[in-house]
Formats: sequence, C-alpha cells, structure tokens
Amino acid sequence: MAFLEQIKIAEAKNERKQMTKGCLYLLLIWIVLAVFIIVFRWCSPMVSKKPININLGENEKVGFISLNTDSNEIYYLSIDQSKIKKYSIKQKRIDDVLDLNLDNIVRVNFSPDFSKVIIQKFDPYQGIRANFLYTLSTQEKKELSNNFRENAWSPDSSKIAYRYRDWDRNIDELFLASPDAINIKKITDLGSGVEGIELDWINNEKISYYAIPAEENIVPAFVTDINSLTENNITKDGKYTGVKFFGEKGLATILATDQKSETAVIDSSGNLIKKLDINADLTKTIISGNILFVAAPDSNGGSLYQINIDSVQSKQLFKSSAKDKFSITNFVVDPQNKIVYFLSNAKLFKLKYE
Repeated sequence: MAFLEQIKIAEAKNERKQMTKGCLYLLLIWIVLAVFIIVFRWCSPMVSKKPININLGENEKVGFISLNTDSNEIYYLSIDQSKIKKYSIKQKRIDDVLDLNLDNIVRVNFSPDFSKVIIQKFDPYQGIRANFLYTLSTQEKKELSNNFRENAWSPDSSKIAYRYRDWDRNIDELFLASPDAINIKKITDLGSGVEGIELDWINNEKISYYAIPAEENIVPAFVTDINSLTENNITKDGKYTGVKFFGEKGLATILATDQKSETAVIDSSGNLIKKLDINADLTKTIISGNILFVAAPDSNGGSLYQINIDSVQSKQLFKSSAKDKFSITNFVVDPQNKIVYFLSNAKLFKLKYE
C-alpha cells in the first residue's frame, strides 16, 4: 500500500510539473505576442484610427480652430453666427467669447496667450477689405488699416509682424508693431508685384518669410533679425517654393526637376538636412516639443504625419479613405493627451495618435 501511495504521489507531482510547465509556455507565448504587437504598432507607418466628430451644435459650421493648452479649450469661429466661441474639452461645454457681427471673414489669428485676436474680412465681389483687433477679455474692438495684410504673432504675444500694402508707391512692405500699434518698425521693402507673404517667427528675435510673387514660382526666402535688421537669404542653391521654421530647423518645399514638389528638413541657414517622402502643405504644420505635425493633401482628402525634428524620422498617423475624404483645412495638437483636432468640411473632428 505504501508503495502504491508513493506512486500516486509521484504521478501527482509529475502532473503538477506538466501543468506548471504548460502555464509557463502559455505565459511565454503571451509575452512574445505582446512584444510583437508593441513593436508592430511602433514600427508600423500608419495608425489606423478613424476620426471622431465632435458635435458643436446642430448644423454648426466651424472655422479657424486654435487650442489653448493652458485651459484645455478650443477657440473657433462660428461661421453662421459670426461669433468667436470656445469648447471646453474636459467639461464638453461651449461658451460664447466674442460677438463679431461680421461676414466674409477670411482670417482669424489668435495671439499665443489668447488675450487678443485679429479678424480680417474681404468681400471679393465688392473689393471691400477690413481688419480688426479685438481684446477678448473686454471685447474692445480696434479697426486697423485696410492695407494691413498677412500677419503673425511673436511667441510671447508682444509683437505682430505683417505685410503692408503701400498703394502710393505701389509696393509692399514688411512691418513690426506692438498690438496697440504704438511702436511701429519697418523691417524691409518687399517690392512690387507681391501677391502675398508666408510669415513665421523662429523665436522672439527672428522672423522668416518669403513673398509670393504674382507670376514666378521660385522665390527667395529670408531669415531676419528684428533688432539688427540683418537679413540672411536662406534659399542657397535650392529652388524653394516655400519655407516654414520651427526653432532652428524648418521645412522647405523644393521644386524637383520633374516639376513634382518635395519636402525637406533644413536648418535656419537654409542647408538641407534630409528630404522626406511627403508632399507637405507648409501652411498646415504645427510643432509640439520636438515633434512636427504636417498635413499632406491628396485626391482622397489627405494624410497627417508626425516628424521627429531631432532624428528626422517621419510616421504617418492618418490617411483619409476615398469613402470618407477628410480634408484637413486646419488642425491643432494636444500633446498631453495625444489627440489631434482638425476641421474638415467645417466640422470638428478628433484623432487619437500614438
């Protein structure tokens, strides 16, 4: 009997060993699978998440969104109501900020600290142009010159760089002013035949710009020190059709020999760092830390990419399908929660990214 009991005990121990070994094998398989999924998702060029519509009201048409990261609120233009509103992301609450009572609004430019906003309107049929500077806290309204054109706030919200159309001399000029328009400083003459200007701040002391001529495609791009007014032509030997800076690095659009545009990362002197396989829209770019977010239009609406400025590695976050045809007209990034908010067909959407 004792011998049989010993056999049974030995068999039970063997079964437990087999079960333990089986559990360990199963656990190992799960670990390998989890590691594979993590690596695959990280290395995958695309995160296949579908944007979610944020309902801001029945038939509400939205334009010109801007994200206040301090208060976690999205400021936007209510097109039909002609109001500036804000959407609280946490409370999911909508509040009126400013009653504009304006039509044909073509540009809304919030200061980085969200204390002021520049509103520009233009009626193409009557040729009527008007520009206004509002203080959001008091709703104070100040009318600016009709010759005031494209503009950009400095990062600290203390200065505005802008194009000014001088009809008497038939030229365009680049100016710098404080928001109250007391301290006005001329930066440079842009010349005649200018259709527009792409203007950005590298930091609080330097601006980058290139004028858009009426006829030519290839234009010189400049970086200017606003204190010394020293100007550096960063076009070099490349054929840049556009530049946009984010600190000491930026993006440039290069007209290739086959007439197809290429996008490249450059330094603040215009030197080429790396070409990217992305046909980016430089007017739809946002920097967050060392990560650059870029929209790239195509026949189905477009894609959204993130680019690590340090490593110059790019990753596709989203690509619109032929069915959905999301057209990203304006977007903002919430880096803390890893969410991109964008406008498509005057509707607000959000997209979670990795």
